[in-house]
Amino acid sequence: MPTPGLSLVGFLSDAEQAIGYLRRHCVPAPGHDSEVALRQDWQDARAKIGPPIPDAGIVDPQPIPDAFQPYLEELVKQPWMAVCLSELEGTSFRLIEIDRLLCHQISIDTSWVGRIWEGLGNPTVSTLLDICLPTAHPEITYDASPVPPYSTSVIIRSPRSDLRISRFGMFVAKSDFMLLGARVRLVNPFVHVARVDGRCYLLNGYHRVLGARQAGATHVPCVFRDAPDHGAAGYTSAELQDGQIRFPVSLLTSDNPPTMAHFTQGRAHEVALRAKSRIIHVSWHQYLVYDE
Repeated sequence: MPTPGLSLVGFLSDAEQAIGYLRRHCVPAPGHDSEVALRQDWQDARAKIGPPIPDAGIVDPQPIPDAFQPYLEELVKQPWMAVCLSELEGTSFRLIEIDRLLCHQISIDTSWVGRIWEGLGNPTVSTLLDICLPTAHPEITYDASPVPPYSTSVIIRSPRSDLRISRFGMFVAKSDFMLLGARVRLVNPFVHVARVDGRCYLLNGYHRVLGARQAGATHVPCVFRDAPDHGAAGYTSAELQDGQIRFPVSLLTSDNPPTMAHFTQGRAHEVALRAKSRIIHVSWHQYLVYDE
């Protein structure tokens, strides 16, 4: 079943790429899937983008109030957060303005936004910390294929597209056993912002940030860092893994880049996103061969 979403497909300048995106990643309305109809959708989305957001990306990160330092101290003690932070250089915790953050992600599944913020009421700093910088790791929901005796693989299926293989190979090598395989985890389940050349980019936490803005917040707490270049910040291509479109650096550094304001101010195109699952397949084999 498709899910409701908001898309910045209007920022795609190539008609064929935009139509391909609307066909592949979205579910057109019945009778509205012709090339003519999809081209009109793209043109409508382009018109909806509107004028450039003033000072896009120019955001001044603010300190989180001292009253919440005990919460942050507890956060960094969590083993899963310690692992995440160890992979990021020069991080700090900051409050960041939402609307002017630059966005590489083309769409947001608004059904996830509702699940995250359901019943939470007004977004106080305390509430925002619980959602945007949680001390408890989010539950990883998945189904695993049966692994009968002598099976040589396992398949995991999860509704979370941010579930990834983060490491594979040899983990432990001791005299009595070796541990090999794949480590699977969520990709930084918190709001993460990087600044490159003086402009701030939202790397992760799109659903959390959109929900906070819709609830009335203007700023959110985040893991913040200065990155030396766009590659270090995670922007290397217009199309990254899984075939998901990511806006190129040339657009993000232009005079009219995509921002969170386009999602929060009614400038995004309403779409029905195709439902998707993360599939992770790990297999293993052993053989006996003659050396001669």
